[in-house]
Amino acid sequence: MRAGLEETGRAGIDLRTGASPHLGRLVVHGATAYVANSFDGIAAFQLGAGGRVTLTKEERMAPGVPRCTTIALHPASSTLFCAAADRSGPALGETTSPIAAYRVGGPDVFSLRSPSAVRLEAFVAALHVHGDRLLLATFDHGLLQAPISADGSLGAITALPRSGDAVALAGAGELLAQLDRDAGLRLWRVTPSAIEPEGEAAALDGPPLAVTMDGTTIGVALGSRGAAVYAAATARPTLLTTLHPPCSAVSIALRGDLAAVGCMDGLYLYAWREDPRHLRGFVPARTASLDLAFAGDALVATDWTDLASLRADPAGESVHALLPRGRYVRPGEDLTIPLVNPGAVTLHVDLTLSPASRSLPSVTLAPGATTTVRIPSALLAQGREMVALQARSREASAGSEGARTALRVASSDDPAPPIGAAFPSLESERGQAPVTLPLTGRRQVIVFNNDTCVALWPELQDLAWLARHPMNPEGPSVMLVTNANPDFIAHWRLEALATLVRSDSYTLHEGHFRVEGIPGAWHTEYFVDERGVVREVERVYTGPASPVGGFSALGAP
Repeated sequence: MRAGLEETGRAGIDLRTGASPHLGRLVVHGATAYVANSFDGIAAFQLGAGGRVTLTKEERMAPGVPRCTTIALHPASSTLFCAAADRSGPALGETTSPIAAYRVGGPDVFSLRSPSAVRLEAFVAALHVHGDRLLLATFDHGLLQAPISADGSLGAITALPRSGDAVALAGAGELLAQLDRDAGLRLWRVTPSAIEPEGEAAALDGPPLAVTMDGTTIGVALGSRGAAVYAAATARPTLLTTLHPPCSAVSIALRGDLAAVGCMDGLYLYAWREDPRHLRGFVPARTASLDLAFAGDALVATDWTDLASLRADPAGESVHALLPRGRYVRPGEDLTIPLVNPGAVTLHVDLTLSPASRSLPSVTLAPGATTTVRIPSALLAQGREMVALQARSREASAGSEGARTALRVASSDDPAPPIGAAFPSLESERGQAPVTLPLTGRRQVIVFNNDTCVALWPELQDLAWLARHPMNPEGPSVMLVTNANPDFIAHWRLEALATLVRSDSYTLHEGHFRVEGIPGAWHTEYFVDERGVVREVERVYTGPASPVGGFSALGAP
């Protein structure tokens, strides 16, 4: 059986070197992929024959290296621009955002040309180069533009009128697609002399997280509402189809009839013109995937510390099972884990516990089916030692890794409450009113965060949109535990989520609620039932649609 998605190569940044990789948005140019690497600036990878990937250049966190969470390349001047969507540091209290410029010349040649080519009184959600213009999506400051000279220097920055609240950009030919948090999908026509609005905006059914273009076809990632494909039109973009992976979509790439949707827990492939409900491929992420793009015949995707290359086959099938990323449980209790077949063909799944490589009974999963894997407590390591459950289907190729989940049993001195334990009482306030967590008699999601973590931002945008557009009034309440400044709360529109604590929320998270060992980024979500009991703990946001995510233990919001 041919796999619709199959990994062909991977390269990563070694944490032992002192690096702090947080690979996010990427740009592919020829055989080079440049990746925004947060506080470590930029990383570059060479894309070789047969899907090989080689890390060729990286930065280290150091004074003077600007933070990069979005990047754009100007090929004519060999200039790569980068900016940050929030606190640009290294002084985290900064209220202005630098646009940095790098000189590039292939996968192993780039250098910082200017750490601050220009400075804005606004944070930059997305950069995009269109011809000899740099376009900047700056949240509620709208869409800005600056001319790029032959040597890569920037001219005066000006604002485009009626550009709204800009959060993502993509372009093809004379068309520019902009995502607006209020208006939706907006098109502009770009000529050498002007940028003019193209018709009316199309409203979006979900948080606008990412946009891509393939000719006049436009793809939009909409968080837990899935993804949508539009056709450019003079009056307004026309909806062609919607895609609904079992996760929260944070990125999307189009190539002809193929649509690849990226979620933090994995990549999903659809032949969208043929049958948008038929999942053609799925590959689980190892940590957290934030962006993907087609590069010739390959699909490349970030995976936190790594860049992976994959072969995409529109005639293939999804051949991998889906597992939760981790489980954090009480000692002495058997463990149950949902195992899902998200695809359209039957899977025969072999299960192995490591490091002992102990085999568990194999499972046959019909298309779309879910089963429960039970692991006796005697097979689980105690304390902070980890056990991994690997699920590998016989339909996948011999070299594929399959899905993996990390299992950790809480020790007696662990302050973080595991699944099945009562969530400890926590005093906070919402608005001016005192709030004691967990809430009494309510299902709830309690989110602890580091507000500079780039992997948290898609989750915040999705949860904030869900809070403003409740699908189920009886669903769980979402509480973001923070003491972040009002600008951060307003910047990400978190007023409906923010629950303020008087103590340092970062110290509270690190000292009491962060669970080491479970894959994920610098945040933790607790899913708590009406009785105040923890039902699930996550560090990779999967959204309400995931059959293996924490919301499935409570019911979608």
